[in-house]
Amino acid sequence: MRRDIARVAQRGTGVALVGVLALAALVVPAAPASADTTITANEQTFYGYYRLDAIHSSGYTGEGVTIALIDGPVNTQIPELAGARIQSYSPCAVGSQDKYWDHGTVIAQVISSPQFGVAPGANLRAYTKSFEGDTTGSDCAIGQWGRGYSDLALLIEDALNDGVDVITTSSSYPSDYEGMRWALARAIASKVPVVACTGNDSTRNSTEWLPAWGGVVGVGAIETNGRPSDYQNWGRPLSTVALARPLARSGVSQEPPSWPAPWHCPCSAGLARPATRSCRAWPALVWAATAANGTNTRGTVRSTSTRC
Repeated sequence: MRRDIARVAQRGTGVALVGVLALAALVVPAAPASADTTITANEQTFYGYYRLDAIHSSGYTGEGVTIALIDGPVNTQIPELAGARIQSYSPCAVGSQDKYWDHGTVIAQVISSPQFGVAPGANLRAYTKSFEGDTTGSDCAIGQWGRGYSDLALLIEDALNDGVDVITTSSSYPSDYEGMRWALARAIASKVPVVACTGNDSTRNSTEWLPAWGGVVGVGAIETNGRPSDYQNWGRPLSTVALARPLARSGVSQEPPSWPAPWHCPCSAGLARPATRSCRAWPALVWAATAANGTNTRGTVRSTSTRC
C-alpha cells in the first residue's frame, strides 16, 4: 500500500491505491540509419559560462544525489545519453506524444549527459507524466479519474516514496487542486527541493505555473549579457535564473541540434523552453558539495535562491 499516494487519492476519489511503482514499459523511438556527431561541451555556451569543467574536475558532479525528473519519457538511445545514469519509471501505461518525448529527452541531456550535463554523476529517475492529449491505460485510472496515477501531484509523491533528493518538473498546474498542496507540503517537510520553470508567457506574477505555489524553486532564463530572456515570466514566483539556449538532440527524430530547436515545446503545451533547464541540476551539485563538507545540505538547497 502506498500510503501517501492513497491519502491523496482518497481525498479526491475515495479510492485506495494499491501496488508499487513499476519499471516503465517504454517504446523507445528507433535510432536513424546514420547517427550524427555527438554534441560536446565545447558547443554548449552554458558549460563554459558556468565553468563546469572546473567544477566537475573538483569532484562535484552530483555523485550520490538522486534527481527525479517528472516530464515526458526519455529516449536513452541517443548518443548524448550513452552511459548516462538514467532509470525510467512510470506507474502506469502512458502513450506520450512526440513533443513530450522530445521535451523529456532534452531535459535529461542537460542534466545527465556525460558529455555536457550539469550533474553527470547524479542518478536521474525519469517519471513519465501524462500531458493533455496523451493517452493513458486503464491502470492509470483512480475511480473516474482516468489519468490519476500519471498526474504530477501523485508522481511527486511517488518520487518522495522512492527517496529522491531533488525533484524537477516543467509543467503548469491548476492552482486549486488539494492533492498538489499535500504533495508539496510533504516535499517541504521532507526538505526535498521541487524545482520548476516559471513559464514562457512574458507575464508578471503568473499563477498558471508551479512556482506560484509556496515552497517551489522557480527558475527563469537569462542571456549571456545577464539580461532576462524576453519570453520568460517574472515576478514573485521567480527564485533563480539560468543561461538560455542549450543545444540538445530530439528524442524522436534524433535530428542534429539547432536553435530554435525544431522540437521545442511551446508554452501553450504547458512546458518550459530549454532556457531554464541547466539550472535544474544545480541543486544536485550544491547537495553533493555541502554534504562533503558536513553541512545540512537539505536546508541549504531549500533556502538558497542564487543566480545559477
